[in-house]
Amino acid sequence: MKLLYDESHNQTWTIDPARAVELCRQTNEALRYYSYAHVAELVRARFGGSVARLVSGPLTPALLATGDLLLLNHCCRRDHEHLGVGGEPIFTAPEIAAIRGAVEGGLGLLVLGEFETESWGSNVNAVLAPFGMRFNDDVATVPAAGIRGPLRLPVFETAGIASHAATGGAAKISYGAGCTLALLDGRASALVTSGEGAVLLAAAEVGRGRVVAVGDSDLFAEPFISYNDNRALLVALLAWLAGESAVAAVATVTTQPAKTASGAAEETAHALVAHALAPASDLAPGTVVDLDAEGRERTGELLAGLPIDPYADFEGFAFEAKLAFHELPQRLRRTLVEFAHRGNIDGALLLRGFAQDPEIPPTPTRSGEQAQKATYASELWLCVAAAELGAPVGYQQEKQGRIFQDVFPTAPNAEKLSSESSSSLLDFHTEIAFHPFMPDYVLLYGLRQDPAKEARTYVASVRRFFHLLDPADKDTLFANLFRTGVDYSFGNVAQRRGAGPLVSVLYGDRLDPFLRYDLDLMVGETPAARRALELVRELVHDVKRELVVEPGSLLILDNRRSVHARSVFRASYDGR
Repeated sequence: MKLLYDESHNQTWTIDPARAVELCRQTNEALRYYSYAHVAELVRARFGGSVARLVSGPLTPALLATGDLLLLNHCCRRDHEHLGVGGEPIFTAPEIAAIRGAVEGGLGLLVLGEFETESWGSNVNAVLAPFGMRFNDDVATVPAAGIRGPLRLPVFETAGIASHAATGGAAKISYGAGCTLALLDGRASALVTSGEGAVLLAAAEVGRGRVVAVGDSDLFAEPFISYNDNRALLVALLAWLAGESAVAAVATVTTQPAKTASGAAEETAHALVAHALAPASDLAPGTVVDLDAEGRERTGELLAGLPIDPYADFEGFAFEAKLAFHELPQRLRRTLVEFAHRGNIDGALLLRGFAQDPEIPPTPTRSGEQAQKATYASELWLCVAAAELGAPVGYQQEKQGRIFQDVFPTAPNAEKLSSESSSSLLDFHTEIAFHPFMPDYVLLYGLRQDPAKEARTYVASVRRFFHLLDPADKDTLFANLFRTGVDYSFGNVAQRRGAGPLVSVLYGDRLDPFLRYDLDLMVGETPAARRALELVRELVHDVKRELVVEPGSLLILDNRRSVHARSVFRASYDGR
């Protein structure tokens, strides 16, 4: 088998690892978002075949005659925000005629599309039309049972697979935000459909050649190719298109998620969707951890052995705390190491049952006032956890740059968008979202609850709602189309929205992104941005989880994965 892989029409995927690295460096995105090198390696390893990368056009009869199979993989216009490999996404009339003639003469053709086909600016449908099929200008979705309103999921699994040599016995595949297909006449047939019957993959035999069109290029990209039977489906398609022996080439395997060091399964996109659809009261396993008897005893011993005053010698105190981390029981150390390494679904970790300060002074009631504690249990546990997570930092505008900040309500700020409020909801936000150096984590240790125990901390993780977003909204949220405000404590006394820098809401890995969001202070710069921001607001409230920070509890918030909020509560300003 010789595969001709076209990269002359501004495809968004390359089989050249070095070119993929260049593209991801330009966008600061994950390598897997541009690389199809694994498919080229599959052709070599599974079929003993070869792959030719076509980097300059045009596609001519002579060029196409050199291969057994041509792969056209998701082209986009040159001015699209998604980078391509170069060239123009328009197939000329001679190229379309050459492809048709080559297929009729025996060439196999695999065409991979994407959601909302027209937005990418390619005329790939002109290539497909002679074979009786077309990519629709839509997003393939299935109903999202369990979520508010008519929301539908663009990432889903389907078992609607026809028995055919081209599918090789695949039983279930994962679809990752693609389009549906239209069959124009009787020449093409549907091989994979959604649960509602929408065509996702179609095939046709034309002359001595064969054609397959798939509405989702992510289907065979990392990590989706490892989900369910996607890889086996690709092997069967390649074998059928090239006229190879499907029996020898295909073995259907349902891939299981990889395991972490502790044996926990790595999250697939479908697992994340399942978490999003979970009842709102459910916290992910491991989000709340109670110290066992050994942990309580050991933390008490560590507290007794640390006489340093953190306010007189912070560096010395933090150094000893880092050493103390390694003396924690293994279960507690493992919990912190795993959270630092990969986070969790809720973007939060609540550890309960630490040894406490024997006496707590009255709660301050005036801004800037600091409680004068005689012992330093809370400071120790904050620094012990921080030792695994990173380096403790302060901000000059936040309580004069203190590393340890006493958080308490004050009467003058009861209604303000500030940590000193109480009678107004402190709505969902990323901590210091406007700052070029946002904290990666925010640590909250409970000293004293409000007397009525009304105060609640809410968290909402991007991992719980990202895969519920429409693909177009994802692209909008990854763009610098949002202006966030500056926090009250950093000088925004008028609490003006949109008075800060222009940022994106989502950033990082396109399949497992970070989140930057402040409901009270952020605005969208375009209609699409405002619509996407409103959708995030709704989803954040849909997937939020509730936590209670009690005395002796340490709440670690992953400030890149989750936003947090604090409920209204009754403050008495009497030291309690």
